[in-house]
Amino acid sequence: MCDSAAVRRLAAEWLSYDKTPETRAEVQQLLDENKIEQLNKILGKHMTFGTAGLRARMGAGYACMNNLTVQQATQGFCAYLELVDPLVYNKGVVVGCDARHHSREFARITAAVFLAHNIPVYLFRDICATPHVPFTLTTKGCSAGVMVTASHNPKADNGYKVYWNNGSQIISPHDALIAHFIDLNQVPWEGVEATLCDRSPLCRDPVAEGLLDQYFQQTSARLCRMHSNMDPLLRPPVKFCYTAMHGVGFRFAKRMYEEFGLAKNMVPVAEQIEPNPEFPTVSYPNPEEHGALTLAMQRATEQDVNLIIANDPDADRVAVAERVDGQWHQFTGDEIGTLLASANLTPPPVSMTHPQVAFLNSAVSSKALRAVAQTEHCHYEETLTGFKWLGNRTDELTRLGYTVLFAYEEAIGYMPADLIRDKDGLTTGAVVVEMATWLANQHKTLAGYLQEARQRYGVFVPQNSYFLCYDPATIARIFARLRTAGPQGSYMNECAIDGRTFKATGIRDLMLPGYDSTTPDHKPRLPVSKGGEMITYTFENGATITLRTSGTEPKLKFYCEMCAPYPGNPREELATLVRAMVATFLEPEKNNLQPPH
Repeated sequence: MCDSAAVRRLAAEWLSYDKTPETRAEVQQLLDENKIEQLNKILGKHMTFGTAGLRARMGAGYACMNNLTVQQATQGFCAYLELVDPLVYNKGVVVGCDARHHSREFARITAAVFLAHNIPVYLFRDICATPHVPFTLTTKGCSAGVMVTASHNPKADNGYKVYWNNGSQIISPHDALIAHFIDLNQVPWEGVEATLCDRSPLCRDPVAEGLLDQYFQQTSARLCRMHSNMDPLLRPPVKFCYTAMHGVGFRFAKRMYEEFGLAKNMVPVAEQIEPNPEFPTVSYPNPEEHGALTLAMQRATEQDVNLIIANDPDADRVAVAERVDGQWHQFTGDEIGTLLASANLTPPPVSMTHPQVAFLNSAVSSKALRAVAQTEHCHYEETLTGFKWLGNRTDELTRLGYTVLFAYEEAIGYMPADLIRDKDGLTTGAVVVEMATWLANQHKTLAGYLQEARQRYGVFVPQNSYFLCYDPATIARIFARLRTAGPQGSYMNECAIDGRTFKATGIRDLMLPGYDSTTPDHKPRLPVSKGGEMITYTFENGATITLRTSGTEPKLKFYCEMCAPYPGNPREELATLVRAMVATFLEPEKNNLQPPH
C-alpha cells in the first residue's frame, strides 16, 4: 500500500506546478475520487531520462509525457548547457517535432524554456523529420538539439530525443548529468510561455533560412550517383510504392526523390501518406512489424509495382520490400545493411581516394558487414546498440582521419554517409530506389544482388525476435539466472533441447561491471552500462545469440545468427539452437513473457 498522505502531497504539488487544464483536471478528478493507487502510479515515480532522452505514455503526472514534464526536462537540460557551454548564448539550439498528438506543444514549450534564458532557438515551426534536427545542428554549429518524437512507438506515446554539439545523440556522462540537473530544476521557471516562440527575436525558422534546402541538396550531391554514372535515357523506369506510415515522411521523401530524379516513379499509398497521430490503418506504426506493409503490398500489386519503400513515423528508419516471381520479400534490417554496404564498394563507384574507410554497425547486427570490410580491406568496428553509439563513434573516427562510409543497426536504421551522425530514412530510401534502378538497367533485382553479395562475403543466417515483458522483476530474474546458474555459480554456458546440447565458447556481458570470457583480463572491449542488460553467447557451431532489453519498449529481445557454410542446414541448426535457448534460458519465466504482436 502506498502512503495516502504522501500521494496527496504529490498531487497538491502537481496542481501547483501544472498550468495545462487537461492534465490538471485529470489529477484533480483522481484526487476527488480518492483514487490513491492511480495517483501514485502517475505521480510517485518520474520518467527516467536515458537512451538519449525521454519516452513514455502521454498523460498527467511525473511518469508521463506532458507539458509540465517536458518543461522540467528542458529546464534541466538548459541549466546543464549553460554550465558546460557558455557559448550556447551565441550558438543556440535546434528544436523539431513529428506529427504525434501534442508534439507541436511540447516543441514550443521546449523552445520557450531556452528563449526565456536568452538562448537562440532554431525552431521548426511545422513538423520535420528526425534527421533534419542533427543536420541543422551541425550546419549551424549549435550547442545541442531536441527532437520531439516517439518514433515508431504506439500512438499513446511521445518522446524527447536529445542531441549534443557533434550532431549525435547524447551518451555518458551527459545523460546522467542532465538527469541530475532535471532533478534540481523541477519548479517551473518564471517567464516560460509558448507564445515566446511567436514574439522573441531569438526564435529563428530553419526552413525560412534555407536549412531544409541545404539538407536535400547536400545529401543528394553526396549520394546521388546516377546523374554522373548513367545516361538518363538508359534508365528503365523502376516504379516504387511509398508509404509514410501516417508519419511526417511523405512531403520530405517526395522532395528527396525529386533531387535524385526519381519522384516521377513514386506510387504513394494514399491512405498512409498524410500525417495522422491516430495511425488508423496499422495496429502498430512500425514498418518492421508483421503486417505493417500489407496495405502497401496491396497497392503495389494493384499498380504492378515491384518495390516498396516505407518510412517510420519520424522518417529516420526505412523498410524495403521487393516482389520477385510474384512473391513479396520484406528485407531484414541486416539484409538492407549488406546491400548498402556492398553497393558502396561496387559500381556505381564511390570515390575511394581516402585511404582510411570505415564501416560500423551495432553489436546485435549481422557480422556480414565485418566480412564485407575484411574482404575489401576496410576498417570495421562494432558499437553498443543504438545510433547514439554509432553516431558518436563516427565523430571520433572522423577526428582520427577516417571516412565512415556507412553505418547501420539491424532495426532498419542506416547512416548512408557521415553528413548526419544519426540514422536517416529519407536519404536511405532514395539510395535504395536509385540502386534498384541501376540494377534494373542490368536486368537484376535487389534480391539477386543480395545473393551476389552473399557469394562474395558469405551467407549469414539470422533469427531475431523478442518477447514482451511488462514486469521488470521478471527481466531481472532472467539475467540474474544467466549469470549465476552455471558451473560453480557462474554464467550458464550451455543450452539443450531434444537430446542436443549446445555449448558456449564465449560469453560477453555488457552490464556493469562487465565480463568477457574471450579476453585475457575478462573485461569487455565495448563500454559497459548500468542501465540495460545485454549478454552475448558464441557457440561451438559458430552461432551467436545476444539477449538484451530495450531502452524504449517493454521487450526482451534476442538476436541470433549463424554463418554458412555449415555441415548441414544452417537455418535448421540455428532454429534448433534458438529453441534450446528459449527452453533453457527463458523457460522458468515463460508465464511472464508474451510473444510478439
